[in-house]
Amino acid sequence: MRAPRPLWTGQPGFNKDMPPDISFVILSWNSAHFLDGCLNSLQTDLSGSGLTYEAILIDNGSKDGSLEKLRSFQREGHPLVVIPLGQNTGTTFSRNIGLRMARGKYICILDSDIVFCEANTMKNMIKVLDREPRAGIISPMLRYPSGNHQKSFDTFPSIQNKLKRLFFLRKMEQFEGLQQFHAKNLIQVDYTISAFWLFNRGLMDAIGLLDERIFYAPEDVDYCLRSWLGGYPVMFCSEVKVIHLAQEISRKKPFSKSAWRHLQGLAYFFGKYRYCFRSVELHRRIQAAVAAKDKALLAQVERVIEVAAKPAVSAATVATAVDAPSAPSETLASTAKDTTSPG
Repeated sequence: MRAPRPLWTGQPGFNKDMPPDISFVILSWNSAHFLDGCLNSLQTDLSGSGLTYEAILIDNGSKDGSLEKLRSFQREGHPLVVIPLGQNTGTTFSRNIGLRMARGKYICILDSDIVFCEANTMKNMIKVLDREPRAGIISPMLRYPSGNHQKSFDTFPSIQNKLKRLFFLRKMEQFEGLQQFHAKNLIQVDYTISAFWLFNRGLMDAIGLLDERIFYAPEDVDYCLRSWLGGYPVMFCSEVKVIHLAQEISRKKPFSKSAWRHLQGLAYFFGKYRYCFRSVELHRRIQAAVAAKDKALLAQVERVIEVAAKPAVSAATVATAVDAPSAPSETLASTAKDTTSPG
């Protein structure tokens, strides 16, 4: 299915021919109440940052006046590309529309209920990503409006921990908020919540788009797992914080269609990776993938050193050695790329 044409685009001085530094892919569904906080705080955060950006907002058939509100943002000069869908298409199909359109060096996936609450959030996140060249996805710490800790990452799901999270999420969050791991600025985690993801375009080129066989969730778990299997670690950055207003659609209405879609997504995920109780084998596969990626990078560095050590080597020859992919790296990319995800 082809992406619909944008309803409106542009802002004063926006250069359609020059790719921006960052492409924001924002998903909205009956989120009129949240759009002010999200878009205004985003623009404030980027003001004076020196970063160029575009915001691609996909509206999943909202009926609450969201499109009218977005028109007012466009009139105010927000660099918006708005894709109005006539119905709720879930999280993967709609986000993939934005990912296909994104032109930036960095891709940032945002929920429309995210509020930037600290100065230079995006600059700081990009700094973290740039100093971790092996990283796949990086996410900040999520907070409730009260300032209380919100679950920002988790271990790969199993039936038992999904039940635990269903009934004891708030207690888990209170406990985690007291833990000392926040003293570390950056840690590797199984997966981060897709309310705020930042990654390089190269990750998407390597592992593909979101798996559209998952309608609503756990698309975040699936994509992070594919990032790991491609040899790209997923990281949580506690030194950067944002507010997440957390609509929690399926949790608030456990017998709704959204909750049923969530269960269907979990069943598909467990079938896809052939487990449901223990993720030990997943972690073995991840360790092997990361080790193979590291080996490939080491071989590439050794090749560059060998070429550079030869007499009368031109800069072009060294550049060719740097750019040439190694066989293990190519194998990893083909293994991690999801054949069920279009594109």
